[in-house]
Amino acid sequence: MTEHIPPEGAVAPSRLILTRAPSIVFLYGLAGSGKNFVGDLLAELAGWHVYHADEDLTDELKQARNERRSFTDEMRDRYFEIVTEKTIALSSLHKNLVVTQGAYKVRHREYVSSWVPGIEFICVSAKDELRVLRLKDRGDATTPEYEALIRRNFESPKTGSRIIWNNEDAAYVVGQLRSMFE
Repeated sequence: MTEHIPPEGAVAPSRLILTRAPSIVFLYGLAGSGKNFVGDLLAELAGWHVYHADEDLTDELKQARNERRSFTDEMRDRYFEIVTEKTIALSSLHKNLVVTQGAYKVRHREYVSSWVPGIEFICVSAKDELRVLRLKDRGDATTPEYEALIRRNFESPKTGSRIIWNNEDAAYVVGQLRSMFE
């Protein structure tokens, strides 16, 4: 994927020591914004355990995605019960945990928050043109056309929420993480 390749001459980010970070961070945002990329950076540079929650998509969610249909609230409700249970289980095994998942609805972010004390939600955002390029490069079930359909379901972060801008290279993202948590 092109988002993982630093520009020529770029300096590789160094180790992250995030002394002010919560023990659990949930990265959410639109498809192609780079949630997994940021989560993987936390795993690689800070030693956090990463849980890419899309690994646990239910069969009904996969079928809806494959058929290019939006998810219903009921489908999302069932799925976020699974994500919450797994987050709780993983948080008992790992000192620091990062969860990545679109979490398009505020109510599901609030649901997870109500069950997982101390979790912090951070929106990962990127320019639309860049997200579309990333989706094309990925070549998976979430095509740019499908993303355009499901995008209307995304509820923006609440005012004052933390946002990581993923429009540049890894060093740019690391700088933002340092500003937030070192």
